[in-house]
Amino acid sequence: MKTIITTILIVSAGISGVVFSAYGQILDVTQTFEGARFPIIPWQSDGGEWTTSTSYSPTHSVKLDGPGDSISVRLSSGSVQRFVRRLGFYAWYNVSGAMLRVNYSTDGTNWVFVRKYTGSPGRWGPSSYTALHGVPCDAYLQFIWDEYNDPGAAVYIDNIEITTHSVLRGSPSSNLVFQSGDFTGDGLTDVGIFRPSNGLWAIRGLGRTYFGGYGDRPASGDYNGDGITDIAIYRPDTGLWAIKDLTRVYYGSSSDVSVPGDYDGDGTCDIALFDIDIGLWSIRGVTRFYYGEIDDNPVTGDYDGDGIDDIGIFRPNFGLWAIRGITRAYFGTNNDTPIPGEYQWYGSGREASPFRSQIAIFRPANGLWAIRGLTRAYFGTAGDFPVRGNYEGSSLSEIGIFRPGNGLWAIRETTRIYYGIEDDLPLYQ
Repeated sequence: MKTIITTILIVSAGISGVVFSAYGQILDVTQTFEGARFPIIPWQSDGGEWTTSTSYSPTHSVKLDGPGDSISVRLSSGSVQRFVRRLGFYAWYNVSGAMLRVNYSTDGTNWVFVRKYTGSPGRWGPSSYTALHGVPCDAYLQFIWDEYNDPGAAVYIDNIEITTHSVLRGSPSSNLVFQSGDFTGDGLTDVGIFRPSNGLWAIRGLGRTYFGGYGDRPASGDYNGDGITDIAIYRPDTGLWAIKDLTRVYYGSSSDVSVPGDYDGDGTCDIALFDIDIGLWSIRGVTRFYYGEIDDNPVTGDYDGDGIDDIGIFRPNFGLWAIRGITRAYFGTNNDTPIPGEYQWYGSGREASPFRSQIAIFRPANGLWAIRGLTRAYFGTAGDFPVRGNYEGSSLSEIGIFRPGNGLWAIRETTRIYYGIEDDLPLYQ
C-alpha cells in the first residue's frame, strides 16, 4: 500500500506534513527537535525560557525546569472534523517526583487539563501514549512544567508525535459500543442519532431531546432494567457518566472509552470503561482487569450465549479477535471496522438455542460485510458507518449503513430512510 503525503492540515516549518498510513491513521505532528533553533514556528512559548539539551538524549530535546516553562502547538484538522487524536512522546525526569502536565485550549489562553506524567529519574522511558479524543479538532496542545514540582525539578521532552484516526475506522477511541438501541420498548432497534455539536438525541417516531454536548460519547443502554434504552453520555474530559432521569456519576479518565454492557447478567446495563492506553477494563461495582493493549478495539458481546456480556478486543494490525475465556480468531484486516452481532440462530430455530454474538467486520473500502462462519455480502461504501440491529422483528441483527453525507439509513432488505445530517453519530443495538 502506498503512503500518501499531503498537506490538508495547517503545517509550518518544524512540523511534518500529513501522512496517511497503512493503518488508516494520519500523522498530524512529528517533532524530534533535532538541530532546532527556538522558538520553532509554529511552536510557541508561554512565560518561560526555551532551552534545548543534548545531555541526556542523542537528539535535541526541550527542557522545562521552572514555573511558566511551556511549549504549545496548534492542532488543526482543516475540513476533516470527525477525527480523534493520540499523543506520543518521550520524557526524561531529573528527580523522583518531577511532573509534566499536558493541557489543551481552544483559544490559546484558557487551558484545560488533559493528563500529568512522571517517571523514573535519570533515564528515558518508553513513549508515553495518551488518547486525545476529548480534545477539539481545532485546538492548542500545551506541555508545561507542573506547578507542584519542587524547585530544581526538570523535565526533558522529545520525539513528539500526534496521530489521528478516522471515526469508526480502526480507532478504539472512536469505536462506539452500545448495550441496546430500543428507545421505545417495543423490542425493535430504533433509527436514531446523537449530534455531538449540540447534544441532540433524535429517535425516529419518538422525539428529540438535548442531553450532552461536544466531546461527549453516546453510551446508551438499559440502566434500570425496564426494557427501554436510556439516553446516556460519557464525558472523557471529566469522567462523567450522565444517564438521563436516572443518575450522574464520575468514573473514568481521558484515556478511557465507554463500553456499557450487562457484565454480571442481572438484566441491567453496567457502567464500564476500556483504557486504550494500557488495556485496562473497569466495570463499575463488578471488576477490573487487564485484557488487551494500546490501540485495540473493544468488542463487547455475548459470545457464548449465557446472557452475560463478554469482554473482547479486536486488534486491527493483525485482525485478531480475542474474547476473554472463550476464543481467539483471526478475522479482518487493518482498516476493517469490527461490528459483532447476533446474525443467526443456533440450533434449528429461535426456541432451540440462545443468542450468541458472532465475529463480524465491515470493510469501508468496498462495503464488504463478513460474518465469520456465516456469510459475506456487499452493502455500503467508503464513508458509511456500519449499523446493525433488530429493525424488522426477527430478533436477529440485520446489517445496515448510515451515510452521514446525506443522512441515509439503509437496512438491507428492510428499509431506506433519511434521518440525520453530516457529523451525526448513528445509534444502534
